[in-house]
Amino acid sequence: MKQKHYNLKSLDSEILDITAIDADTCKIYIVTEKGYLYCYNLTQQQLQQLSITPLPLPVLNNRELRHYGAPKYQIKCSANGKFIAVYVDHGQFGVVINTQTLETVLHIDSQNYYEDTVSFSLAFTQFNSQDICIYRSDWNRLEAFNLTTNQLLTERYIAAYETEPPKHYLDYFHGALYVSPNNDYILDDGWIWHPVASPKVWSLSQWFKHNPFESEDGSSVQALCYRENWNAVMCWLDDQHVAIWNIELWDQEEFDLKPEPKNRSGIHLLSLAKTMWGDDYSANYWEMPEQTQQVFNLYADQNLLIIVGNENITTYAIADRILLNQIDNSRPQKQHKSRQSLLSFANKTVYETSYI
Repeated sequence: MKQKHYNLKSLDSEILDITAIDADTCKIYIVTEKGYLYCYNLTQQQLQQLSITPLPLPVLNNRELRHYGAPKYQIKCSANGKFIAVYVDHGQFGVVINTQTLETVLHIDSQNYYEDTVSFSLAFTQFNSQDICIYRSDWNRLEAFNLTTNQLLTERYIAAYETEPPKHYLDYFHGALYVSPNNDYILDDGWIWHPVASPKVWSLSQWFKHNPFESEDGSSVQALCYRENWNAVMCWLDDQHVAIWNIELWDQEEFDLKPEPKNRSGIHLLSLAKTMWGDDYSANYWEMPEQTQQVFNLYADQNLLIIVGNENITTYAIADRILLNQIDNSRPQKQHKSRQSLLSFANKTVYETSYI
């Protein structure tokens, strides 16, 4: 693994967050603490200021550390870079901005019912070559908005809960969202009252084309497992398999963790093709006793699994389940898929680590 750093002294202020433009092998977006948007070409080492006025940063109500994490600004962009979202993780508000016109195309209010318990629910995907933003509009409701046509794809009505749950009512707190590499499925790291984590997947094409209630109770919805903790570190390994950090042995009959061992360092491997309680359930674990660090991120790239922690970045061969490489690290990282690298920042400096 090779490392580089890019000192961007001409930025107006320190970096607030960065995000990779996956369709471009060179470029990233940067938003500074004063709210200005920049594009940086990593190959040419050229910095371009895109906004002459600050972006409309959403309200950050409370900076105090909470049990589930302190609210903080984060950014994320569509794969082609045409749209960028600025939002408060573990918070209520976000905005989506057209990077060409700098127009705010979407104001997001996820409401204030236990919003601090989960990561901000937002993901970009493409459907029929059009840009779609998926976001939470309430604790138990997601929307899909076509940014290309300026149209809500999932308009639907669910009656208010009175004495009995109405049709399509969903008793589920949506969490962080992860779209599969082929844009066919979405993974939701949410939770249900017990409280217990219940990561789910469902078909995006079914949701967008056939059933606006697909995210509530559609035929493709699948609960992958139950776990003690949500806000887990997870990723798609490929179009059919999901990896979740930390092995938790769940007792379905008791609906709780098995008493011993409570958890182990390693990966819980889950497949869309298998039922949750199939015969091979106990075999879908990849123990990693060497991983004693706090894990920030999981990423996959073809046959590689990348684990980012507060001590090192480690790459593994997925097929052989062997450790390949390791390099010191102390910061969370964001993946730049087309560059096959990881990105982080501090002050006015961007750091890049190649994992190939």
